Order: sequence, then C-alpha cells, then structure tokens
Amino acid sequence: HYAFDTGGGGGTVRVVVIDNSAGSLEASDPFQNPPEPGGQRAWLAQTLADSRARGIPAVVVGSRELQRRFSPALNVATDADQTAAEIAAGGASAYVYERPEENRALSVPGGSGNPIPAFGTGTLGYRSETSGVQGGQNRADALFGGAGFLLVDVDARARNSQTNRAPVSVRLEPVIEDVSLVPVDGTLLRRSRPSLFQGIGRRPRAGDRWGRVGSDGSPSPAGSDPYTTVPPDPCTVSGCGSRINPDYDFTSSNPSIGDFVKQDPNSRNLRKPLQDRSGRVISDASSGLFCAFNPGTTTVSVRVGALAYSQVVTVLPGTVQQPCGTRPTAPSAAKAQTITSRAAPPPAPAPAPAAAPPADISPPPPPPGPSSLPVSGSPPGQSPAASVKPPPPFVPPIPEVLVLPPLIVPPAFVSFGQPIPPAGSPGRVYQVEKEKEEEVATEESQAFSSYSPDEHGIPPGYIVGGMILLALAGASIRGSGRRSDRRIEAATASLADLPHRRRRRS
Repeated sequence: HYAFDTGGGGGTVRVVVIDNSAGSLEASDPFQNPPEPGGQRAWLAQTLADSRARGIPAVVVGSRELQRRFSPALNVATDADQTAAEIAAGGASAYVYERPEENRALSVPGGSGNPIPAFGTGTLGYRSETSGVQGGQNRADALFGGAGFLLVDVDARARNSQTNRAPVSVRLEPVIEDVSLVPVDGTLLRRSRPSLFQGIGRRPRAGDRWGRVGSDGSPSPAGSDPYTTVPPDPCTVSGCGSRINPDYDFTSSNPSIGDFVKQDPNSRNLRKPLQDRSGRVISDASSGLFCAFNPGTTTVSVRVGALAYSQVVTVLPGTVQQPCGTRPTAPSAAKAQTITSRAAPPPAPAPAPAAAPPADISPPPPPPGPSSLPVSGSPPGQSPAASVKPPPPFVPPIPEVLVLPPLIVPPAFVSFGQPIPPAGSPGRVYQVEKEKEEEVATEESQAFSSYSPDEHGIPPGYIVGGMILLALAGASIRGSGRRSDRRIEAATASLADLPHRRRRRS
C-alpha cells in the first residue's frame, strides 16, 4: 500500500493504492512491509482525511471488486461493503480495481445514497471465449472484453469543496496492431439513404485459451475473437450500461455531403437513425451509421486509439427522402457542385489558318550612287565619262506550291449485331431480318426470244437419244401380236422434224 500526488493540466490528484488481493484488507495486512500499526484500514482513513484537508481530490486503487450485488461476480472482496463505505465517506472521487477480462463502470457502495464511481479493468491478457453470458454464471463476457488499458481523467479544478470529490471519467485505449474501415454498404451511396461503416482492429498476435477438442477435431470453445470491432457488437444481455467501449470516433471531411448520425436505440434495425422533434437526424461520432445528405464526395475516417484509416465516399444525385433528409450545403461544397454540374460549353472552332502573304518579288532598291563631288571644270581636251547603267536586279524564281489532295477519312466502323439484353431479362433473343425490296423492270417481264437450231447448233445429245428410243419403242409395239412377212422399216428421225420451241430467257 502506498500513496502519491501527481500533477497535470487539471490540477493535483492523490492516488491511494491499497492491497486487498488476499480477499480483504485484514487478510492482506500480514504481507505489508512495513506493517501499519492499525492496519491498512486506519492508514486509508488517515490518508483520505489528509487529502481533504489539503483540498486534493483522491482516487483509490485496489485489487478486489467492492460491488457484491452485481452479476457476474468476479474477484469480489469479502469486506466489499465495509471498505466501499469507508472510501466513499472519506471523500474519494473514484475506485479503480481489477476485473478479469472485462471493462465495467459501476458504483459503490451498492444501495447507498451517496455512491462513487468504480471502474474495473483487466483486458491486457486473455479474452473470454464466451459472449452473451446470462445471469448467474460467474464467467467473463467477451462483449465487455475489448483489449486495452484504462486511462483515468480527473478534473481537479471542478472539485467540490464540501465533499472533496472531483468529476472522474475513463477512456479505454485500444491495444491493436492495425485498423481498417469496412464500408458495409459500399462507397457509392444514394442521396438520403443510410449506410453502415465498421472499424476493425487486429489484436496483438499472442496465445489464447482453447477448449477441449471434440470428435470432429475442433476445439470447443474455439477461442476468442482476434479482432476488436467499432462500434462494438450490440449488447442484449443485462448490465449493458456498464460496458466501457474503446476510444474511437468516426468523422467526415464534409458533413454537408454526409455525416455519421445517432442510431435509434429503440429499434433493432441498425440502419434506422434517431430523429429529433423536427424530424432531423442527430450527428454522433461514436456511431457507424452514415447519412448521405447531398451529392458530392467526402472522406470518411475511423480512429481507434492512435491509429486511423480513411476512405473516399461518393454520394449520387437524387431526390430528398426520409429518413436521412438533407442538410444545407457548405458554401465551398455548393460552389464546387455548381461548377461540376454545369456543362462546359463546346469549344469554339479553331480559326482557319491565315493565308501566307504573297512573296515580295519587287526588286530591291538600287544601291546608292557615288556621291557627287563639286567639279570646277573639265580638263581641256577630255569629254566627260559616259554614265554606266546598273544591271537589272536578280529576281529568284518563285517555288511551285505543292497542293496535296484532300484526305479521305474512312467511315467509322459500325457494328450491325443486335444488342444482347442483360442477364435475367424476360425477353427472348432473336434477329430481325430486313425485308428485301425488289422491283422487276417492265421490259424484263415482256422480253421473249425464239430458239433457232441454226443459231444454237446441235441440241444436247440426251434429246436426240430420247427421240431414237421413242421411235424404236413405237415400232416394236406396232409389230407385236401378229406375224408379218413385211420388212420392218426402221423409223427415221431428223433434226429438221423437231419442233421449234420457245423458251423464256432467264
């Protein structure tokens, strides 16, 4: 047992540590070094009285639980009611103790009209493999076993001078290796529709408690969950109000586009937001329920302890509906939305290239002549020199302009296949055949021609052979049934006897 004062931004706080690990203060007194003359109980009362006289709020820390009327009863001291009453009467602001594999916020002493808060923690080791423990079972519940260490905040500046108590709050700092954000309903959301987000933190890789292996080779129970989820799983057992949740929050970079709102505690539908009297949703950073208010994009983030993860969410345009409704758009977001929604005007056609100016083929100016000097007179017997005409200027030939033929762009490829309906449509797939429109020329229907053997030569051999066979068959039928001495004259056939046939020209 010991005590010390610690200072911070909120003032000075005294931490009083007692040893009741053996079950009670008296059972633990023999193990104190040095031993107290009146035991730990007298030392505790004296330390709390000195703290009140100095105006320093105190927090008592012990090993055993001091609430005997709470279930499940884990690690409860045998002198719980007596010690809790002495701590509360001495002006302690809170009591912190060890509760195996659970994080709970209770009050002590039980049934008293002047209780103080009591916080139990002990989730840095194993985690219970059982979830939803019913009353009467003295076992830890995994619903209350978020891995982390408990931080106690004492507002010493708000200390009550009469009771020497100061407001105390706790924060469970999660112990995780990494964190991720799971968009349960996706990141492409419709306007005014609620959607769920969940943060998942991986607990440190360590040992676990496994049950006995059954006939199928699987242990029962199969061990604890290796992940810490935020928001925590819904609690439907008794004592849910005592759960201490991990320190986390959800945020949106642009709350006018979408924000996290409070869930309706009276509904089992996790996607039903809580509305105020005016029918508007209420923002809540501890809720994973996201309401999309206006079209646009926003970045949603989850922070679990010292780790954070973010994702971009896009809200599609649509009509305003319940239950989320809408919110006034921030000026910056409205301006960006207006610029995005307006269709950009078509670009102006490129101006035609200006024609090249005609080449200047004018001759350059003649070089300046020699400066004339004043001459007093010509020498006698000499005539003045004749003036020499300058040669014509050189004009370079004009290059011939090469005119390229116009570029013919082939037509774009167009698929003539019929579109296939999407899967699951009741329609049938068939191909529509276009009707062929044909028109026969009038001159074709009235065009006939005669067949002439002279023009087309000898008819095919099978026609001639057929005629000969017919002639022989007729002769044999005529002579059958009677004997005759007359000579059988062979029938003759010539090509000239064949009738001329007309056929239609195909």
